[in-house]
Amino acid sequence: MPTLLSQSGQWGVRVPIKVVRNSGLLERRRSGRRAELRVASAERLRVLSVGPGPRAGGGMWTVASAIANSIQADADVRHLETTADSSAASVWKLVVAIAAYLRFLAILLFRRPDVVHVHFASGYSIVRKLPFINAACRMGVPVLAHHHGGAFTEFIGAEDWRVHAARRALKRTMLIAVIDERSMSLLSNWLGLPNERFVLLPNTVVVPTSVSKRRTQERDSLTFLYVGRLSIEKGVDDLLEAFAGMADQMPRASLIVAGDGSQLDVLLASSRGLRVDFLGRVTAEDRDNLLDRCDVFVLPSHVENVPLALMEAMAYGLPVVATRVGGVPDMVENGSSGLIVEAGDVVGMRQAMVRCAEDGSLRRALGRAARVRAASFDRRALRGHVLCAYRRLVVEAMEQEGEGYGSRE
Repeated sequence: MPTLLSQSGQWGVRVPIKVVRNSGLLERRRSGRRAELRVASAERLRVLSVGPGPRAGGGMWTVASAIANSIQADADVRHLETTADSSAASVWKLVVAIAAYLRFLAILLFRRPDVVHVHFASGYSIVRKLPFINAACRMGVPVLAHHHGGAFTEFIGAEDWRVHAARRALKRTMLIAVIDERSMSLLSNWLGLPNERFVLLPNTVVVPTSVSKRRTQERDSLTFLYVGRLSIEKGVDDLLEAFAGMADQMPRASLIVAGDGSQLDVLLASSRGLRVDFLGRVTAEDRDNLLDRCDVFVLPSHVENVPLALMEAMAYGLPVVATRVGGVPDMVENGSSGLIVEAGDVVGMRQAMVRCAEDGSLRRALGRAARVRAASFDRRALRGHVLCAYRRLVVEAMEQEGEGYGSRE
C-alpha cells in the first residue's frame, strides 16, 4: 500500500513503500546539438499518485494501491487522497479537496516527483482532478492521466463546461492510461489525439492458487453474492427484484450484498422479508473470504467499464451472472465462463440465477471456465506495464525540456 498523506499535510504511516529522494533518475549527456537520454536503472522513480484513498474505497483506490505494491522494489510512491468518504457531507468533501490541492502544490514545489499519476473517472471525478493536472503540467512535471469508470460516453456527450475543461486538461498531459482498447478508441476520438499518446494499463487481480471445493458439490441452497457500490447505476435494485422473484422456486437461497452507498436505505427497505444480508463495506480479506465461500456472483450494473469485482469473482472460480455493459462481454463468454443478460432485464437476470442454482453441472463448468479466463487478468504482469509507462514519461519530459510541455494544447 502506498504512503498516505494525512489531513495535517504530513506524510502518513509508512507502509511498505517508503519515500526516498531521487538524486538522478535521468542522466543527460550532450554531444553537439544532440541530447542523449537514458534511464538510469539503478535509480528509483519518485511517483505521486492522486485519487481516492481507502476512506472512499472503490475501484480507483484498489488499482492505485495495486500499482504501488507492484512497483515497490523500483519506485517510491506516495498517494494523495483527494476524496472523503462517500457518506461525508458535501462541505467536508470540498474541504478535503482544497486541502489536498494545497498539499499537492507544496509537494510539486519542495519535493518534486518524477511522475504525477492522476486517477479519474467521469463526471465530478475528473472535475476534481483538473486543478492537479493543470498545476503539474504548468510546472513541467510529466502527468499520467489514468482513465477509470464506465459512464464516460454519457459524460462527454453533455458538452457542458466540465467536458470542455476536461478536454483541455487531458490534451495537455503527456500520456493517458486506459484499461481497454474500447476506452482508448473513445478517448482518442474525443480528444483528437493519436494512439501514441495512450498506454494500455489493464485492470488486474490476484489469482489465488487454490479455491474452496464447496462449490463443486451439490447444494440444496445457494448463496448469491454482490460486491460493489450501492448507487443507482449499479442496478442492485434489479438484483433484489430478481432475487425476490425466485423466492418461491428457491426458498433456501440467500443473497449477500457487500458495499455501501447512497441507495443503502432504499435497498434495505425493499429487501424486507427476503433472505438478504447487507454487510456494508468489507475489507479485502473479508471480500476474499466471501468470494471463496459463496456460490454465484451477480453483477447487475447499468454502467461499467472493466469491473474489478467481476474479475475477482472469476479469479475465485465463481460462476457469474452479469449484465451486457462496458467491457463485460469481452471478459465473459456467454454460456461458457458466465451468463450475460441485458442491463435492466430483471426477468432475464432471475432466469439466469435460477438456471445456475438448479444446474450443478453448469455451475461447476462456468466456474472452471471463469477461473481459466481470469488467468489473463493476473496481477504479476502489472509491474512491467506500469514501469514502462513511467519511464517513457520521464524520458519524453526530458526530450521536451525547453519546448513548452506545460503549455501543450
